[in-house]
Amino acid sequence: MGRRERRSGQSGSAASPDPAAAAAAAASGGEGTSGTVAAPGPDPAMAGPGGNFAFIDRKAAQIPSKYDGKDDIESWISSMRSYFYVFGTPPSTQSSILGTNVEPVVWGFLETQAVQSGYKRIDLNNWLKATPTTALEDLLIKQYADPHAAAKARLKLDKLKHSKWTGTMHSLQQYVSKLFATPDLEMTAQSCLDVIKVFRNQINRFVVVYLDDILIFSKSMEEHMRHLEEVMQILKDAQLHLNLEKSEFGRDNVIYLGHRLSAAGLEPKATKVEVIQKWPQPANVRELRSFLGLASYYRKFVPKFSIIARPLSRLTSKNVSYAWNEECTTAFEALKEALVSHPVLRIADPKLTFVVTTDASLYGIGAVMQQDDGDGLCPLEYYSKRMPSHKVVASTYMRELYALREALDHWKHYLLGRHFKVFSDHETLKWIQT
Repeated sequence: MGRRERRSGQSGSAASPDPAAAAAAAASGGEGTSGTVAAPGPDPAMAGPGGNFAFIDRKAAQIPSKYDGKDDIESWISSMRSYFYVFGTPPSTQSSILGTNVEPVVWGFLETQAVQSGYKRIDLNNWLKATPTTALEDLLIKQYADPHAAAKARLKLDKLKHSKWTGTMHSLQQYVSKLFATPDLEMTAQSCLDVIKVFRNQINRFVVVYLDDILIFSKSMEEHMRHLEEVMQILKDAQLHLNLEKSEFGRDNVIYLGHRLSAAGLEPKATKVEVIQKWPQPANVRELRSFLGLASYYRKFVPKFSIIARPLSRLTSKNVSYAWNEECTTAFEALKEALVSHPVLRIADPKLTFVVTTDASLYGIGAVMQQDDGDGLCPLEYYSKRMPSHKVVASTYMRELYALREALDHWKHYLLGRHFKVFSDHETLKWIQT
């Protein structure tokens, strides 16, 4: 296996965001520039009463709040540009609006700049009118840009690569887009899109790409050398550069996204397991959610995870007081023990038959997907979920059917278009017409 991180040798602007492969790349400027929010142009069909002017919903396009010198200056300027675009503000008046839409502390800074240019403080508006918008933007960026913004953005991206995003894909796209717009980041959304694009024929065959990480996997060293040579040539042709200091070659196991991947299979990263093992009893809802968030990232290693964690999950619900009891302690310790004594999951082999086994109880469902590579059935992943309603719980048949449906839907990316086996302890399910 080989793992490496790469830096882009080219810059550009992504035409449209692509959420595939969790890259969540969104449109951004090239290196050292900030992204600009593009607003749609006037639509003739939205003309006002006279039919001569485009109708503008002013409630949906309000002027950004006054800049206070503390928020991200790049984002604020981008918002102001969008405001000017939507309202068709003439370039001759943009500087005046930009310079007056600020709090007193920033107003004082602009007065100082006007005095240094030979104007009196009371003539600030005249100085703003005489100053090009781009020059005023550069002046504000130079004064209020965070000198450590790029380092902070890199840390946030690195943290993102080793954690699980719990929000929507749209919110992830917005979050990553904002980070990519950070000046001097030396990595852009476009660069991540470039990697996905140039490896489109190799991805899922022997290459995996996540943000700026490239993982190459092979069955033998001879095959690995061929794969490595092909990847290097593709990167060279695309003018994309590797970071040699962060690259590893010829490894029989690698740490990737919080997991250890080896010939034996997949298992959680040892340091993460140690953190879970030493986690103290949560004193409040916030600490409990932090524990469940980390534990849930490795739930595929734990049979019936949702059922075990049920007493803890209930404490995080709305309108439920935080009252830790013996049942919570038992669930907390059982969950830690299950994660510490985790099984090693096998890597799915598309050439082998997939076997899905499901079960259901009054509290939840459980399932496991397995394959037999000659050593008997070995687990690929466990899945569990709480029962959604009393209506489903009331019927044994409905519980078992719900477990089967949810399991097949969860693993559909493995099962669609393939023959597979399903095992259930409920006799009636045998007669389902597929």
